[in-house]
Amino acid sequence: MRRLISDTFSELVKTQDVDKITVTMLIGECHISRQTFYYHFQDMDEVLEWTILEKSKQMLEQSIQAEEPEKALRVFVSFFKRNAVQMRKFMESRKRDRAVRILIDALIQYLRGVTERYKSPEIKIDYDDMEVMLRFFACGMMGILIHYADNPQLSEEKLIEQIRRILTGRLVPGKQDPPQ
Repeated sequence: MRRLISDTFSELVKTQDVDKITVTMLIGECHISRQTFYYHFQDMDEVLEWTILEKSKQMLEQSIQAEEPEKALRVFVSFFKRNAVQMRKFMESRKRDRAVRILIDALIQYLRGVTERYKSPEIKIDYDDMEVMLRFFACGMMGILIHYADNPQLSEEKLIEQIRRILTGRLVPGKQDPPQ
């Protein structure tokens, strides 16, 4: 039932402003009673939070299963592209801060996993520095993904490659990485 309510909420977000979706509207679309709604959720804020948490969990699980960082990045870019309308509406809503925090936390978990999987053993980084670095990259990725998600001319492959180069410090060519 939670999934039905959440999926219906996601569909409504495609055509309605997040802040204008009401319990009455949602239960009408779900064909459930008000009592059923309140059995599963306290209010619309909880529906929004649960919906974003579930979507970010799915995205995170898919990215963790990816064998290469590029495939994991593809999960995030494709997710934001597929859900561009909802993401834009979440960002325009009063609930933006909570939505952003949930998605950034998912990106941090992804980046932490990638860092642990691919970090060279001779590189030592202190915990606080790691946390700042992860948050910095997660916030940057979030901004980039939201900015480009609803661009119809977006080349997903090019964006994935650009993000990969940023994360690996290779966006600006250095002595070890000459321009091609």
